[in-house]
Amino acid sequence: MRRHDGRTGLHIACSCGHTDIVKVLLRNHAEIDLQDGYGQTALMLACLEGKNAIVNVLLMHEANTEIKTKEEGATALMMACLNGHENVVETLLKQGASVDAIDHDGQTALMFTCMKGRNIIVTILLMHNACPEIKTKEKGETALMIACQNGHENVVETLLEYNANINAINKDGWTALMMTSAQGYNVIVKVLLRHNASMEMKTKEKEGTALMIACEEGHEKVVETLLVRKANVDAINKNGQTALMLACVKRRSAIVQVLLRHNARTEIQTIKEKETALMIACRECNGNVVETLLEHNANVNAINQDGKTALMLACMKGYSVIVKALLKHNANTEIQAKDKGRTALMFACQEGHKNVVQTLLVYKANVNAIAKEGKTALIIACEMGHNVIVNVLLRHKANTEIKTKGDEATALMIACQKGHENVVKSLLNNNANVNAIDKNGQTTLMLAGVEGHSGIVNVLLRHKANTEIKTKGEEATALMIACQKGHEKVVKSLLNNNANVNAIDKNGQTAFMFACVEGHSGIVNVLLRHKANTEIKTVEEEATALMFACQEGHENVIETLLKYNANVNVVDKNGQTALMLAGVEGHSGIVNVLISHNANVEIKTKEEEGTSLMIACEKGHENVVKSLLNNNANVNAVDKNGQTALMLACMKGYSVIVNVLLRHSANTEIKTKEEKVTALMFACQEGHGNVVKTLLVYKANVNITKKDGWTALMLACLEGHNVVVNILLKQNAGTEIKTKKEGATALMIACQEGHDPVVETLLKYKAMVNATDKNGQTALMLASARGHRVIVNLLIRNNADTGIKTKKEGATALMIACQEGHDLVVETLLKYKALVNVIDKNGQTALMFACARGHRVIVNHLMRHNAETEITNTEDEATALMFACQESHENVIRTLLEHNTNVNAIDRNGQTALMFACLKGHESVVKGFLRQSANMEIKTKEEGATALMFACQEGHGKVVKTMLEHKAIVNSTKKDGWTALMLACLKGHNIVVNALLRQNSDTEIKTKEEEATALMIASQEGHEYVVETLLNYKAKVNAIDKNGQTALMLASARGHRVIVNHLMRHNADTEIKAKEEERTALMIACNEGREHVVKTLLKYKAKVNATDKNGQTALMFACARGHRVIVNHLMRHNADTEIKAKEEERTALMIACQEGHEKVVERLLEYEANVNAINKNGQTALTLARLNGHEVVVKGLLRHNANKGTETSEQ
Repeated sequence: MRRHDGRTGLHIACSCGHTDIVKVLLRNHAEIDLQDGYGQTALMLACLEGKNAIVNVLLMHEANTEIKTKEEGATALMMACLNGHENVVETLLKQGASVDAIDHDGQTALMFTCMKGRNIIVTILLMHNACPEIKTKEKGETALMIACQNGHENVVETLLEYNANINAINKDGWTALMMTSAQGYNVIVKVLLRHNASMEMKTKEKEGTALMIACEEGHEKVVETLLVRKANVDAINKNGQTALMLACVKRRSAIVQVLLRHNARTEIQTIKEKETALMIACRECNGNVVETLLEHNANVNAINQDGKTALMLACMKGYSVIVKALLKHNANTEIQAKDKGRTALMFACQEGHKNVVQTLLVYKANVNAIAKEGKTALIIACEMGHNVIVNVLLRHKANTEIKTKGDEATALMIACQKGHENVVKSLLNNNANVNAIDKNGQTTLMLAGVEGHSGIVNVLLRHKANTEIKTKGEEATALMIACQKGHEKVVKSLLNNNANVNAIDKNGQTAFMFACVEGHSGIVNVLLRHKANTEIKTVEEEATALMFACQEGHENVIETLLKYNANVNVVDKNGQTALMLAGVEGHSGIVNVLISHNANVEIKTKEEEGTSLMIACEKGHENVVKSLLNNNANVNAVDKNGQTALMLACMKGYSVIVNVLLRHSANTEIKTKEEKVTALMFACQEGHGNVVKTLLVYKANVNITKKDGWTALMLACLEGHNVVVNILLKQNAGTEIKTKKEGATALMIACQEGHDPVVETLLKYKAMVNATDKNGQTALMLASARGHRVIVNLLIRNNADTGIKTKKEGATALMIACQEGHDLVVETLLKYKALVNVIDKNGQTALMFACARGHRVIVNHLMRHNAETEITNTEDEATALMFACQESHENVIRTLLEHNTNVNAIDRNGQTALMFACLKGHESVVKGFLRQSANMEIKTKEEGATALMFACQEGHGKVVKTMLEHKAIVNSTKKDGWTALMLACLKGHNIVVNALLRQNSDTEIKTKEEEATALMIASQEGHEYVVETLLNYKAKVNAIDKNGQTALMLASARGHRVIVNHLMRHNADTEIKAKEEERTALMIACNEGREHVVKTLLKYKAKVNATDKNGQTALMFACARGHRVIVNHLMRHNADTEIKAKEEERTALMIACQEGHEKVVERLLEYEANVNAINKNGQTALTLARLNGHEVVVKGLLRHNANKGTETSEQ
């Protein structure tokens, strides 16, 4: 039986210490290791309560000592240790309880004992080999760390006697010494140090030492102890902070003194901020620490990352005592911070610390020092409104005229802008320039005025501030600025001081206009009383104040202006009146006011020639429209484009306005000038059904056409406005009218655009379904082209003819749908018996169109409806299968083959579908054709090429392999004698070449015209891998073509060095000469300037002095072309410089001189070429060089003893 907490009788007896009951229960076979709701056993409860006798009884009955509680994972031993039951601990350990078992947090019995400071139990556990090095899971702490943290000195001593690791670290890198230092347990610190605890280890995150931790926590005795044991006083943490700095941060003045006595360095700076201990102390306002540091010669003028000194930091905080201390120790007041270049005085002024400012000035701080932004201490104080400080600075001769760099503002300007009236007075009393201007031409008066500081404005005016100065850009006056911002008091003050009320800015605007724009009626009244001119116009727009007020809707201002006889009908640059501007914004009240003051309703704008009525109609302002019509506005007036007010209202769909206009006899038949559009057409195009109804009620002509023949019905159909279409058809709109250019009907337009409901409506009203446009297209064709299946269905159900053809191409609706890929439309047309095999003017069928575009689903539909696959088109005599192959539509091809299409049909050029597939490299298609017995040996008519040749030429290795597996003839030739192998070699397709050679492709076949072999072709084109492959298959290396050229010559001519190497390794003959010129490969390479090839040929002992038909050597060719490097190679291989060409008897030197190749000449002369040899005409190299004007060459020859006399006599 168990209680609600899961406890049995045994649990309760053990907990209560009833030994006899426990014995009885055990004799009666009570379950000894049963756990209660918390996972506790009877043994745990006995241990918890210290009932040693019961523990002995339970252990005699083999109670399990290793069971753990559910939540904490604690053992019986841990519970006994936690509660300090020594006897129980000894009993458990004697019975073999695990001494190092850990709970869920990784804690052992030893750790619990250390936490509680039970030294006797600690000793017992250690004697039973408890491991002191085990660490907790979360923090990684050892038993020693726990004992240190809890200040149990005896336990620490015991652990260390049992060799606990004194320098073990937890997960944060903390040691036992650090933890003890943090807690301030000095006795334990001494114990640890006696056992050689490391003082230099650092924590992981902050990299702090034990000394730093003790300093930060304020444990003076621990600090002293650590320093006595030679802890590194100047060690730095991750941020570059020392123990001294940390003590300063925490304001530990006693510890600071201890550290300094142990020679702590005051000059160390933090890594990021570059702060010293002195700076930190100043920032923290610790006067005692500052004094101490200064006494120990801390650098008073050191600067941090921002260029700030300790003095600046003290000034910012306002600590005058510290400031004095720093100044007494020669703190420099002129140092400027990096960012803004501010001095200590500026910082003090900024923060408003009067005493500090006075102290700095006593110590001769520069009152007029300028920061990077051009600000002085005075400017900064003015900006912040610190008047007391301003007065102090002024008494110390602060300059009021210095200007900031960016805005070029003075102290007075800044004070005016910020509204610091007392500061302004102080500055003016010290003769600050009241009319100074900033970068934008603004004065103090303007800056005060813009913010509405009327008190300051009055002060400035009393000091003779000039009201007529204008800003630089806009040329605005102080009065204009105040009017724009609506500061009435400022305006009155300015006017009372004779400010020019009618001054104009750059745009021709007056103060009065600004007030009107913003609707400041009080200011408007004030200005008018001061004779403000209402008729002045702006420069660009030529607008008046009245226009501005009308546009912005300020009725009170307008009434005031009209009361002062403002001209109501004046026009601006665009011909707009105040009435129009009010109308465009829908200010009906203002419109009425203007009309009551005789505003002209018929004036037109200049460019568009629109009236007030048109403008109001376009904007949809009903009340304005009514007011204008009630005052006889011309309802049928037209603008530049011939548009009326009615058209503009119809276009926007304003049905109420349309009604109003029609009641005032608006003409519905007027047309626009260019397009000839009526009001009804505009309404129909935009789909405004209510407007259309209204127009038709007023007898608008429903069938009138535009210039291009379009009707209102067509426009509605174009946009798909079915409601409008219905309305028009009910009023007998003509469905058969056609547009002029295309000849399209309303039905065609609706079908093309895909408006199903509109098409249905038109057909219901008997629209002609088979009408054709100028191209012969029907509504059905147009719908089919766009893929509108629902419409196609509607048309066919209404007897649309599927057999009609277009005029030019002769295409049917089915062909068009197939071409565009609309499978659902095709399905519908076929369902309604559209002719599937009909042809267009090019002989093409619907099937061909579908195949060409790759529409597999459509091809399937057509084939199921008996589409003929053998029909050929007129131009190419191509079949549907060929069309599919040409565009590589594999699925379509598969479908056609499934329907037994003739795979060997040929087109006009003799090409088969197989050839097209080979050309494109579609392996699966080729396989499909071959399975259908496609003939691989058919040749094209003109070239005589086979399918294999096409595949080889394009390098489709897999296709070639497939064809060869199907026994394609490998050595078949084209009409020009080219084989598949040659075509592969030409393009460098080595995989294909390999495949062909494995099938015994003949390498010795020659082309008809050039008599070239595959090897020659590959060599000439530079395909080195192909050449290597051919040579491995024993291609004849020294075969010659029609001109006697070998593969070696062709490779040499193109400079293919790697290929030349391959050929030479396969015994290519370097001595063979071409037929006509009798040149060798070396000569050809020299002539073309292929230096690497020349080098290779010479390496393989090519004959260097061989001559061609004209007696020319390789050296001569190189000299003629100026190939200096090649000449070098040849000379090093004993090229003979004395050989003479047959005809002219020129030497290599003569040729180089004649051509002016000075470097070549120089090289030949170095190799002692005969400088005075003569040619057939008795000319020397010198003669030839001089004759051709090569002066540098001439000089070179003369330096090498060219015979000048001979040269002169020859001339």
